[in-house]
Amino acid sequence: MALRAEAIGHAFKRHLNGPPLDVLNGIDLQVEAGQFVAIVGPSGCGKSTLLRILAGLIDPLAGRLLIGGVPSTGPDQRRAMVFQQPSLYPWLNVTDNISFGLPPLRRRLGLADQRVNELVERIGLQAFADHRPDSLSGGMAQRVALARALAGQPEMLMLDEPFASLDQQTREDMQDLLADFIADERRTAVLVTHDIDEAIQLADKVYLMSPRPGRLIAEFNVPAARPRPADFRTSDALVVLKRDIVDSLRAAMATG
Repeated sequence: MALRAEAIGHAFKRHLNGPPLDVLNGIDLQVEAGQFVAIVGPSGCGKSTLLRILAGLIDPLAGRLLIGGVPSTGPDQRRAMVFQQPSLYPWLNVTDNISFGLPPLRRRLGLADQRVNELVERIGLQAFADHRPDSLSGGMAQRVALARALAGQPEMLMLDEPFASLDQQTREDMQDLLADFIADERRTAVLVTHDIDEAIQLADKVYLMSPRPGRLIAEFNVPAARPRPADFRTSDALVVLKRDIVDSLRAAMATG
């Protein structure tokens, strides 16, 4: 499923009746069906706000969003979101939390079991299928959150710093799991992250945003097919591309 943002702008109201705070300005973005796009930029530049607009959770104040060539009218089952915190239901076990990602009709008709069981196996939590979130590690909980987002087989996955709170090894394991999911199920994905290595490791294309009000000021193609080979994290290609992105980010920060 393709996505197109045209001249997206947004602002937030200030307290005490002050002037609005401009967050996004003139965002044009095209994401093709099956493409994985990452968005990086300085803190406070509006990355997460843009992602929420792309997911249909926020209506832009300017411009428009097209999903599959049709104007977006809000969230729908074609787009799923994974947040930085897993936000699992604490009273439900792993299996039931994942089941909540399925459309209600499928749950009522008892069509959930096969899909959910497949996902529990894919994330390697068969031994914890009947455990509640308070007995899971951070990495386990985020695996459940990812499986829940994928349960309903959305066409597009929105990812807002999903691995930011994890340790380095768990983070890399989760990146590999996500890459395998996206490749196997041929999903379109948009990732917001502060981690440039993560963006390069996962995405086909990396977009750089300016300081607030956020604009897309550069794009970088990743010179490797997905999913990446095991040695890509230490490859010269990643090092060179990371340097180019960092240099562009520093220039953007210096000019404001």
